[in-house]
Amino acid sequence: MKNKIAILLLAFSFVFVTNSCNNRSDLKDLIDLIKKKNNDDKKFDCPELQLNYKDACKTARGEVGFVNADCDCEVKANDKRFDCPELQKNFKDKCETRDGKPGFVNERCNCEALPNDRKFDCPDLQLNFKDKCRTADGNMGFVNEKCDCVTSNTNNKYDCPELKLNFKDPCKTASGTVGYVNNDCGCAEKR
Repeated sequence: MKNKIAILLLAFSFVFVTNSCNNRSDLKDLIDLIKKKNNDDKKFDCPELQLNYKDACKTARGEVGFVNADCDCEVKANDKRFDCPELQKNFKDKCETRDGKPGFVNERCNCEALPNDRKFDCPDLQLNFKDKCRTADGNMGFVNEKCDCVTSNTNNKYDCPELKLNFKDPCKTASGTVGYVNNDCGCAEKR
């Protein structure tokens, strides 16, 4: 509603000024005055940031977030669940070691360097056929002969068919930690 009134006033002012101004400098001064007034009226929830609550922002580390009620740039929580949340990676994902060598994420959530002599059936995945992997939709699976991570077992025989997992496969416990499939087809916490 404010914008409509401002546009209407601006239109009437423009008509009035163009009819009453003798030279174009008066018109330019009036337009500059109106622009300055509109900029002065614009108020921000967080004036020091010149942003409002929920506006997009970047943190000091360069992460994209949003302005919260305390005028801080807050990064949205990542809903995706990882085996290693602090790394935002899953077991056997590619990683780089501290000394810059290629590696993979081990079950202790450390980036483990690849042995120099280690050869993979699927070098892009850094996995071998029948190795456990995680599909694009986050389900546990295995590497097939085409180097794809698939969930269906070639024999369609699982120790726990309802979970499509076998005993000792990694799984998420009710508390959200990484566990393993026990003999009762439940997800038990690692000890």
